[in-house]
Amino acid sequence: MRHKTLGFFALFLFYAVTVHGHGRNRYVSSGFDNQDTTVSFNSIIDKMNVQFGQLLMTGNTDRDIVMLIIVSNLGAVDMEMLEMQKGKNNLLVRNVRKMITDRIHETLELNNFLVKVNFPVNYDSGHKETGISRQIASFAQHKKNTFPSRPTTDEEFVLLMIDLDQQGLKMAKLLSKYGHDKELGAFSKKLIKRLRTEMGELSAYYQRSGRPAINRPEHL
Repeated sequence: MRHKTLGFFALFLFYAVTVHGHGRNRYVSSGFDNQDTTVSFNSIIDKMNVQFGQLLMTGNTDRDIVMLIIVSNLGAVDMEMLEMQKGKNNLLVRNVRKMITDRIHETLELNNFLVKVNFPVNYDSGHKETGISRQIASFAQHKKNTFPSRPTTDEEFVLLMIDLDQQGLKMAKLLSKYGHDKELGAFSKKLIKRLRTEMGELSAYYQRSGRPAINRPEHL
């Protein structure tokens, strides 16, 4: 049964990344030239926020944060697919291919945890004692960015991805600190390392484009 479930999820993920992702991005992009992809990126954020709002928070720390990371990863893949369609910087687009691969593998691995462990739906007392529930609730809406001057598609993508990576980093650190599953704890440490590396690479690209350095909050 587990293999069957994973097979269905892999098929769904393939559909989300290829058929649905390409089709939806073409739809939200229709009628807009390459100067303005903000509508497309904002449409992806809107979809992600709806999915965050539809998640049933069970009170199980491991399960709830894993589900948040999965939704965040799928939203990030949609943004990366749009960058591959609209981006002009060849080096950045090549890096995006690796970013997509990493996130798909992470999402499949997280789904494997959900199926294998079958986390119980129960209320973790730590939610109330440490305020985890409030921190988890804060991820339910991903803010849209506004820009003082018109960025290029590549620059807009970089800024949005850094913002999304910062949110993912908070999720991973919350999982590492309060999660109970040891394998998930090890996974969260790998995720933290990857996100920090990715944020550094994206920030470096932004600086090379002549924009000011992006200051990452100290707590990240």
